[in-house]
Amino acid sequence: MFIAKGKTFIVVDFISVAQSSLVAQNLTVVFCAVMLLVILMFKNSLSQELYIFLEAIVIMSAAFAELPSMATQVAVVKDWVVVICDSDSSKLAGKLS
Repeated sequence: MFIAKGKTFIVVDFISVAQSSLVAQNLTVVFCAVMLLVILMFKNSLSQELYIFLEAIVIMSAAFAELPSMATQVAVVKDWVVVICDSDSSKLAGKLS
């Protein structure tokens, strides 16, 4: 982010933000799936405490997988606002505020 002529401009490559957030989301989904597989394969041999702990990890990782999804949505929305405003900084300032 830099400031020029009293205005703040965000300098971010939204495509790279969307790509990295999709990678993070996919990795957390894979982790969640592997944990579910472990729970289902060893359900009978796990103690009650360990079973509940692993289920809690699955739930937290599924919730964490939602965060990169939100980052992707924000990156795409910000990109479309610039396109809709046709790069007119006065319109853009009104839309983003």
